[in-house]
Amino acid sequence: MNVSTVSFLFKDFDLFQKAYEIRKTVFIDEQKVSPQEELDGLDAGCIHFLIFLEEKAIGTGRLRYINANTMKVERIAILKEFRKNGYGIDLMKAIEEKAKIMKIKNLTMNAQLYAKKFYERLGYKADGEVFEEAGIKHIKMTKEVI
Repeated sequence: MNVSTVSFLFKDFDLFQKAYEIRKTVFIDEQKVSPQEELDGLDAGCIHFLIFLEEKAIGTGRLRYINANTMKVERIAILKEFRKNGYGIDLMKAIEEKAKIMKIKNLTMNAQLYAKKFYERLGYKADGEVFEEAGIKHIKMTKEVI
């Protein structure tokens, strides 16, 4: 099976539509996040990612600038039927590689608490206390990438 990732900007509507459909399925339909919280108005300023299995988009994420040295990893989602197969790792590696190319030193994220161990295996460290966002427990995590 051929796995590939692509990064793109919000203005690439066809790719963004695929990313949004995944986000809608995972966050709005599965996790019951409100559409207003999911569509936060920040997409236009982000770098977006899709992971494909053959021709099917199966996961997405985005990177958003915090400052010249730091970007925030957000909206990481893999469709349910493709989870636990390493695709999340592939997606995160692509995101981190893009950050390195852009000379970003640090990545930060508000990880859903259930995924904390997944991100720890990728080198992220918890930073602070558990908090609630969109009705879901999260924890801030960080990683130095260069």
